[in-house]
Amino acid sequence: MLCFISKLFNNTNPSCALRLQQVQGFFVGGAIGEALALPVRNKSKEEILKNPVTELLGFGDFQTPAGYFAECTQATLDFAKFLCDNAYEKYTPERFFYLCNQWYILKAKDEEHRLRVILPCAALSGIFYSSMKKDFDSVFSSIPDLLSDEAIAPAVVVFCVFKNVSEGKSLEKSCKIAKKSLKKVLKKIGLVINSANISLKILKLLMHCATATNSYQAGVLDGINQGENTDLTGNLLGNLLGLFYGLENIPYIWKKFLVGQDNFLKTAEQIAKLNYI
Repeated sequence: MLCFISKLFNNTNPSCALRLQQVQGFFVGGAIGEALALPVRNKSKEEILKNPVTELLGFGDFQTPAGYFAECTQATLDFAKFLCDNAYEKYTPERFFYLCNQWYILKAKDEEHRLRVILPCAALSGIFYSSMKKDFDSVFSSIPDLLSDEAIAPAVVVFCVFKNVSEGKSLEKSCKIAKKSLKKVLKKIGLVINSANISLKILKLLMHCATATNSYQAGVLDGINQGENTDLTGNLLGNLLGLFYGLENIPYIWKKFLVGQDNFLKTAEQIAKLNYI
């Protein structure tokens, strides 16, 4: 599914391994972000701003208790478990993206929920990689049929933002790099997208939260209160800001009420150990 993205990168330097706090923040932050967003899932900005999300309350339209997550977080956990279960030899970029393909074939059969499978995979894939190539001339010489035109752009945006943040770049700089990368990729494959494309919406939202907020809490709440695909927004922003700020900077009360936190921490430890591609 994401094997074409491997052409963008050199092998990772093992000395650039992520700190465990960051990986823990990625998993826990994404789950909390989705849990915060579920009560207002698919509501417009105008509807949400009448009673904006400020706390981890639960219920609402999705009728889940506080601290419960849904399919975006589950997709991230499923992909992480799949990577860990298949880590019987050292990962190479080729093997890693082969597994991405296999997992995608297993999980991404439902058109309606396809982005909720692709984007968590792209985010987690991004934290594995560093050293983006400057030369894009040979990138995307062939695109697998599995990945539709609709999915290419948002996958590239998410992948690039998470990869650059994992390398220690600022949120703002990571978003700017992703914007340039997206333009080059679209030009290379001859794909034109309009201003309503979800990839541009995601990039605009990430850029806004990167420049207008200065904490995990403020960024996630601000993003969710923009409305529309709140669960996907909350999950992606939670992953990203958790990765950037680390587990220790996520509000304690939210972590306390997160269902299955021990499982997230255990998964983070396993993934951190695999981060040596």
